[in-house]
Amino acid sequence: MDTITMKPAMQKANELGEKATEDDVRALESKLPSMKKGVIAKAWDKVLFLWEKAKSPEIPLSYKVAIIGALLYLVLPIDVVPDVIPGLGFLDDLGVILAVARKVSKYALPKIEKKIENKFYKISCQKIDEKLSVVFNSILVNTVITFCANSIGCMILIFKPFGTPASRYVSIVIFAGVFVYALIRFILYMKEYGQMIKKLLYQYAQRKASQKASLILSVPNINTLHGCSAESKQ
Repeated sequence: MDTITMKPAMQKANELGEKATEDDVRALESKLPSMKKGVIAKAWDKVLFLWEKAKSPEIPLSYKVAIIGALLYLVLPIDVVPDVIPGLGFLDDLGVILAVARKVSKYALPKIEKKIENKFYKISCQKIDEKLSVVFNSILVNTVITFCANSIGCMILIFKPFGTPASRYVSIVIFAGVFVYALIRFILYMKEYGQMIKKLLYQYAQRKASQKASLILSVPNINTLHGCSAESKQ
């Protein structure tokens, strides 16, 4: 499909979109399934993508006008290239669908990506808060334990129930044990927290890679039009 044909086809689609009524939009739902044939069937995912975005409240009116115009251009027989021409009749329809789908994709997909990212951040923060709550409760219990142990060590050191040398050694052992216990608990907390952060970062990286892949796959490829055109000529 050359530029000379595509330009009037796009203009006609824009006119259809601007003049479309509510009845025209309602009629699309019943007429669209019958258009899944020929070269249009190869780009049917783009047709469904446009129809879904036409019904989305997050898509601006100007984009919806372009979408409705492209879909009406597909289902109505008023084309630049008549649909009845074997092998060529739907190439202008395909070109309009791909052009509008590319335009809408550039607007819609970053919005979807941002929404998914915000949801991921919310879930991640919730997991961190839950984990920190567990850690805080554990720290509180351990603080009580270490306080009691240190208090016992101080009492032994003050009252010397085992004699001066023995009481001193017992107190040192208690203080050293409390210090080692606290150090081990701190290392375990940091290790567990670090593993959780690492897991969340890994999930975030996977999501970003998946979003980029879906963005590349979802944006219509103009080569589809050229390939279909070549097949029609053969």
